[in-house]
Parts: sequence; structure tokens; C-alpha cells
Amino acid sequence: MSFRSSDLQLQQQCQQRHSEIGQLRAQKRSQIMNQKRRKIDFEPRKDGLIPIEEMQNLCYEVINGNTNCLMRLLETLSNDPVPYQIIKSTGTIKTIIKNLKSDNNDIIFYSLSILINYSAFSPENSNEICQQGISLYFEYLINANDERIVMHLLWLMANIASDGVVPSEIIINSGIIQYFPSVLQRFPTLRTRSQIMWLFCSLVRRSENKQIDSNFIQVVIQFAMSCFEYSTNDNDELISDACWTLQYIALIPEQFKYVLTKQVIEKMLYCCRSSEIKIAVPSIRFFGNLLTYDDEIAKQLITQLLPILIYLNDSIDPSILKELYYAISNITACKDLSLLQLILDSKLLYNIPILVIQRDVSKMAREEMEWTLSNFCFGATNQMLQTLLTNCPAVIAALFSICTEQSLPSQLLIITLKSIRNVCRFCDDNKVNINDVAEEFQFETVLEDIIINEPNKRIKELATNLLENYFREPEMML
Repeated sequence: MSFRSSDLQLQQQCQQRHSEIGQLRAQKRSQIMNQKRRKIDFEPRKDGLIPIEEMQNLCYEVINGNTNCLMRLLETLSNDPVPYQIIKSTGTIKTIIKNLKSDNNDIIFYSLSILINYSAFSPENSNEICQQGISLYFEYLINANDERIVMHLLWLMANIASDGVVPSEIIINSGIIQYFPSVLQRFPTLRTRSQIMWLFCSLVRRSENKQIDSNFIQVVIQFAMSCFEYSTNDNDELISDACWTLQYIALIPEQFKYVLTKQVIEKMLYCCRSSEIKIAVPSIRFFGNLLTYDDEIAKQLITQLLPILIYLNDSIDPSILKELYYAISNITACKDLSLLQLILDSKLLYNIPILVIQRDVSKMAREEMEWTLSNFCFGATNQMLQTLLTNCPAVIAALFSICTEQSLPSQLLIITLKSIRNVCRFCDDNKVNINDVAEEFQFETVLEDIIINEPNKRIKELATNLLENYFREPEMML
């Protein structure tokens, strides 16, 4: 039995792939966060916009100190951009922020409500609020005895943190986090915990793109773990946010080690089995993220994780399947052959070929399955390939099918072509005829189309190599 050496480019390809998936993940979660944070406490106007001139006059009244107009200004805000443009052009935000020092709690509350909606409308608005010195008011507001004010401040900070690296750094560096224990003592409710957890989730969501203090990360992890113990009948959102937060931390190269603890791992394994999709999805992704780093982490987790993966394989939910095969694909990308053998023995690969060929699952879930199968076939030994092809002959057809897809990511096409090359070598050595399958998928034509139309030089080279060595008739090569 011969062992094929690993391609040195595989690690770079996988890293690029994980980066691309990370960007998609951030975009999707950003959409979720924007939807959630825009659930405001009041009903926006439904009878159309007020005239622009009236809106301008309203802003100037606020600027001139007429706080009675704050509620009226708040009522004009909706999803239409015009009111926000007028607020920006008149410089009203500066005055609204100054109102946060008022002795009147209602004025502070309405001012915070306006800022929440203003920040939720665009990242540029959040940056403007930061530039106007909002952080100077954090300490004063967080120590307020009015629960409305404290909750709205936490909400506003979560909005700001969602909109960029600089705003989140301003919040972290303000030192406001030290006051959270006293906030929980004053307002020991589910809502308080949820607002703080949501803020932490927003802060770490952007953290893979910047340096972040390890002490802060450990505070966030400790708080997230405490939320799992907060027992109520309606705390699913709180638990979901805790899971999302931990999976974002698992993405941070300098900080992921802090979630590799027995307590965190056991809790996230438990949450993977949750019947609530909003809890299970980030929990599975948590492990998928950790598996992107190196083989040692995969070896550390595999014994506990594999039974969970097998259990989840019976799911029909596309979100669960996507995260499941994202995790498995990161295991099959490992160089350690013992990890590939465990995946093979688990039979998790056996369902993939038919699902890929028939395209019976969502595109995102199918793509993760394709990564899983291609990674495995590229890294597998001859003995592993023999076992897989014996129990699942449709593997070859599935690999051919992947190459026929439109708009396939370049890195996925590269690893699939390499896996086909590896399978072809095995079939040649063992006298396995794959001509019928190749003809069914018109694979010679597929390779020719790739060579003609694909701009990527590496893909052209791989397709040419396959065509000339395995799929072109000898007389055609003369």
C-alpha cells in the first residue's frame, strides 16, 4: 500500500477557503444582527414622511434647546433615509448627545432612542456618533438608576459595535465593562443579561480583523458561560447569543485558545444537540471554526465530537447540514491520516455522493459536502479510497458532477480536480474502469470547457493534466 504525500499548497488553499467562508459568515450574521437591533420600542410613522422643511425646523428646534420636540423627532424615524439625512445635514446629533447629561430622565431616554435608530440606519451614522464623543457619557449613563436608560445605552453600544472595528475599540477602551457587575446587581433580569450578551456578541464579531485584549476576551467567555446557567423559560435568545459569541471568539487566531477548556467544550457539545436551530447552528459552527487551525486541535476534539456529528447527520435542516459538513470538511482537510480514517469509519461520507449528484440539499450545504468529499479523496491513501469506492461507488460520479456546476469557487474546483487525479491514479493501479461514468458526465468535454474558459492558470493546468493522461482517446492526442 502506498501513501501519497500531501500537497504543500493544500494548507494555503484551505486557509484561503476558511477566510472566504469567514467573510460570508460575517455578512450573514450582520444581516441577522441588523434585523434584530432594528426592532425598536415604538411604532414608526405609517402615514408618510413629514415635509422636508418641517423636518428641518424640527431639528433646529432641538438644536435650540426645545427638548419637547425630541419625541416628535423620534416619531419621524423609520426605514426611509430622508429624516436621517436631514438630521445629519443640520448637525442635530451633536445636540442630542449633549442631552445625555440632562437631569431629566425622559430627555435622556428619548435622546438615546433617537441615537439607537440613527446608528441602526448605517455604519456612517455610528461613526458620526463616536466622533461626537459619545464615549464621554458612557460612565454617567451606565450608573443611572433608571433601567430604561441603562438598557438603551447597552442597545446603542451594541449597534455601534456592529458597525466597525474603530467603534468597537472605542467601547472596549472606554472601561465601561467594569460597571457591568453593578448593572446586573441593580437590574437582575433576563433583559439585562440579554442586552449585555448582545453587546459582547457585537464586540467580538469584528474581532477576527483586529487585535483584541485577551483580558477582555476572558471576561466575555466568563459572562457567556454564566448565561448558560441562567435558568428561565424563555432564555433561548440569551443562550443563542452566548453560542454566537463563543463561535466568534473561536475565529480569532490569537484568542481561540481561551475557549479550548473542558467547561466550554462540554457546554457547546451539549448545545449542538439542541432542538432550537438558533442554538444548534452557532454551536456546530464553533467546532467548525476550531477545526480550521491544525491537526492537533482536531485530534483533541474528535473523540467527543464524532458522536455528535453522526447524530446530526440524520437532520434534514439545511442550516444544520451546512454547519455539520463545514466541520467535517475541516477534518478531511487535515494531514493526519488517522483523522481521515475515523471519518471514513464513521460512514459520514456515504450519503454525500447521491446528495451532490441529485442536488437535493441547499446550495450552501451542498458546497460544504463537496469540500468534504474532495478534501478526503485528495488526502486519502489507496486503502482508504478502496474502502470508500467499494461501499460508495457513486463517489467518482459525484466528483465529476462537482466540476459541471456553474460559478464554482476556484479553490473548490482546484481541490476537486486534484482529488479526481488521485482517484484516477488509484483506478489505473487497480484496473478500475471509470470510462462509463466519464462518458455519462461527458467529462472530456467538461475538461475542455474548463481549459478554454477558466482564467485561473492553476485550474487550466490541472484540467489539461487530467485530460491528457486519463480522459482523452489516444488517437485524439496524436
